[in-house]
Amino acid sequence: AETDEHGIGSKEIKLAHEVNMGNWTIRAIMDGTTTEKNIKVERYTLPKFKTTVSLDKTWYKPGDKGQITGEVKYFFGKPVSGGKVQITLSTFDIDFTPFTTVNANTSADGFFSLNFTVPNYVVGQTLEQGLGMLKADISVTDTAGQEQTLSKAAPIAEGGVEVSLIPESGDLAVGINNQVYVVTTTPNGEAVSAEVVISDSEENALATLTTNEHGMGAFEMVPAENDTVLIVTATTADDSVKVTRTLSAGGNTEAILLRADRTIYEVGDTATLEARVGKSLDRIYLDMVKDGRTIALKTLEVVDGQVVHTFDIDNSMEGEILASVYYLTNKGHIVRDQKKIYVRPANELQVTLNAPEASYLPGEIATVNVDVQDSNGNGVTAAVGINIVDEAVFALQKVQPGLL
Repeated sequence: AETDEHGIGSKEIKLAHEVNMGNWTIRAIMDGTTTEKNIKVERYTLPKFKTTVSLDKTWYKPGDKGQITGEVKYFFGKPVSGGKVQITLSTFDIDFTPFTTVNANTSADGFFSLNFTVPNYVVGQTLEQGLGMLKADISVTDTAGQEQTLSKAAPIAEGGVEVSLIPESGDLAVGINNQVYVVTTTPNGEAVSAEVVISDSEENALATLTTNEHGMGAFEMVPAENDTVLIVTATTADDSVKVTRTLSAGGNTEAILLRADRTIYEVGDTATLEARVGKSLDRIYLDMVKDGRTIALKTLEVVDGQVVHTFDIDNSMEGEILASVYYLTNKGHIVRDQKKIYVRPANELQVTLNAPEASYLPGEIATVNVDVQDSNGNGVTAAVGINIVDEAVFALQKVQPGLL
């Protein structure tokens, strides 16, 4: 394909009637620069209504009381009133185990609300680096018998601070000085600054430090044996936790850390993701999800316990992106870390869409007026792309990163 005076080119790809379903990769190469997009090819049936669900907290403690609220609307705007809502709540042990099922009906405005209590005992998961997992499976059926299902998840933690210890090279070396990274986050993965005290198994203080705004700090230690037991106390403005961490020589520390060079990007920027792993690995995996759709799947090579991945930000990435890195251990466990980044909309040009009519009938010709102005409000000549799609397409599936 050739680009025009605006730097835009296009190529039409026709799919066969019988085609392999699943994720496809489209790759564009120009002057040594490569950009990839992942698309999903599958058969689908469009849902008739959309369900929006939220939890009252981003994470829970064992025994906490919680609330699930939701809104159900047909895609043409009318609320789904009198619909039946069933929510099954589960925690994860060797599999998801339901602990309660609650039922309700949607109101005349299409809203519903249900209360629940988290179990007092929850098993921590290696996949979530020691956190428990709460999952809500929601089923909504309207009065015509049409059903939609979706899931919502949240971590379960003992306290408001999670602490990870990661040796600099991935392995501890007995008898020599080692640098160990300290990472403090909230249970839902947001970086948090904390006062951290590192002590040995007899609670003799070895190091005191404060992690920065990115939740990162470091200390040095000389391990005298293969397994080193450390007691870590982390204190923030809102909470304090005391945990035990064991670091092993020989690459047995199962941990992974993901950080971005920035939190907020502009369209046209180049983003850099850096991952550090706590054991000897050849590769890790990166998923990037936006608005419930996977936009990138990568296999990344690990060099000296570190991975650096760069990619260009384009206007399709505007909004919130969830980046997830993970690997599979020898015991079949998945170890994962996640980071949210934000892309500001490109605002050099202001685009206004105006339709003369508020709604149209099926088969009717619709007109859309497009007005493009620069930042000073002056009209400009621009290449404009418009995608028209049934909103129900975006409600087909909420993709979770990794192997979930």
